[in-house]
Amino acid sequence: MALLTIKPGMEELFCQALTQEYISNKKAPNPSDTQCLNESNHNQFIHLDQLALGGLPEKFRDKDILELIRVLSELTVHITYSFKMDDNTLRYCHGSGFIQRLRKETFTLCPCRECGQKNVIQRSKEWYKLTITTASPVFKHYNSKTNTDARAGLFYDNESSPVSKVDIQSFEAEDLNGDDNDWGVCFGVTHDQALATRLTDSIISYEKLQGQVYRQYKNQECTNDKLVVVVGHPHGGPKVVTIGQRHQRIPVKSIKNGQLLCRYAYDAVTCPGSSGSPVYILGQPISGFGYWFGHPHNHVKGIVSNRSEESNESEANVSFSTTGMECVD
Repeated sequence: MALLTIKPGMEELFCQALTQEYISNKKAPNPSDTQCLNESNHNQFIHLDQLALGGLPEKFRDKDILELIRVLSELTVHITYSFKMDDNTLRYCHGSGFIQRLRKETFTLCPCRECGQKNVIQRSKEWYKLTITTASPVFKHYNSKTNTDARAGLFYDNESSPVSKVDIQSFEAEDLNGDDNDWGVCFGVTHDQALATRLTDSIISYEKLQGQVYRQYKNQECTNDKLVVVVGHPHGGPKVVTIGQRHQRIPVKSIKNGQLLCRYAYDAVTCPGSSGSPVYILGQPISGFGYWFGHPHNHVKGIVSNRSEESNESEANVSFSTTGMECVD
């Protein structure tokens, strides 16, 4: 993929865009009660029970792409935690994330909150650490010492879904407040063997499908249409899929040996709560599931417009991913 020229004003648009974590006075907000400046575009949300080949752009009505989106959705989580404002008012931060890897831990005590309430003999000595990629603004109100209720909700596909909740123990980012490194990871823990098996199978399936689709489309003309898929939890509600096109890849910094720190601009619809959502970009040169290198990009910002006469319609749908490193040709 050749390095793209930045369109005039794109960097300025990024600076104007707002991070899209969702702050609410409710632990479990009802999206239908939420007033949203982007409400006119909510009809582009695809709920998982509505996801079908016919909903994909005609050139991409491929069973492998559809299955890839379903597995991507399986690994997408709803992140939430409480915090206090300066006036001591309790608020809840909602965002999204993507389970990138799972590691089994043995011969140490499970650090989850449930086990923390048990004596040493009763605590699980076999547990799993989840690496969940997200956007650093989702955690700008987070403190691992005081935010003891941070959790990732898995399989929140609709209002009646049986949601599995995983305790979040910590968060890491290279620069919590900077734009150049606005990607980060939080770490969840569980001793649920069945859950770990399900997630492991999904990660393996996603990596396999990602490779298959990349090889199938990398030399085809239709990749010029630059398919983008975002999966997340806007407004702290059930998971939705949005589909759009990539406008361009925005270089941030050249590293070395053909490596580039970059972000993407696209027109898939996003809302508050979408920050941290995984962003699948057809043709993106992914190098596996590395930690700081080769990870999928996550959504971070969007242009929020009330569609006034001064609003530029084309600008109103621009969203941006976090930065990430890629190999470039």
